[in-house]
Amino acid sequence: MNYLLTILSVLLLSSCASVKTDFNFNQSIDFSQYKTYSWIKSGPKSKENKFNDLMHSEVIRSIETALESKGLKKTNYDKADVHINYMINVSNKVMQSQYYDYYTIGGATARMGRGHGPYGYYGSGGPYYSTRMEYEQASFVIDMLDKNTRGIAWRGHASKTIDRSNNMKKQLDVIKSTIEKLFKKYPPKK
Repeated sequence: MNYLLTILSVLLLSSCASVKTDFNFNQSIDFSQYKTYSWIKSGPKSKENKFNDLMHSEVIRSIETALESKGLKKTNYDKADVHINYMINVSNKVMQSQYYDYYTIGGATARMGRGHGPYGYYGSGGPYYSTRMEYEQASFVIDMLDKNTRGIAWRGHASKTIDRSNNMKKQLDVIKSTIEKLFKKYPPKK
């Protein structure tokens, strides 16, 4: 039974492993006015960044490719219509599962205490199983800041369970596809 519960937990986690994305934007802004971009002066920052420099440069390259595919051109800070920033936060998470087994020793077959069987409730509740799985969740945020208002014009957010067993190429592919997915609906429609 423990084996089945562990398999179930892994399947649940893997089903959550797809990238979840969403975005928000300032609805009073006309995004067609944005033609140029630059990175914020202090440069992109990542809280508790557990990625290496190769990942950082790939994120920059992927964001720039996505922006250029949407018609924005990179320029210097003072001439840019919008300033871009990204943040990655990796946090440790815990998933806990509980399961009562009504059909083993002390369960419905024992016919004592309280459980569930074909003629209603009988038998004890059976053994109680609990599993605990620790995993890492990455949150990825891209901000597009209006140069005049200095406020957020557009923000994309993605989150995903990290699989550290993946090789570097697979991790880079996930990053590229996540950024493409975030910019799929840019510019936003009101």
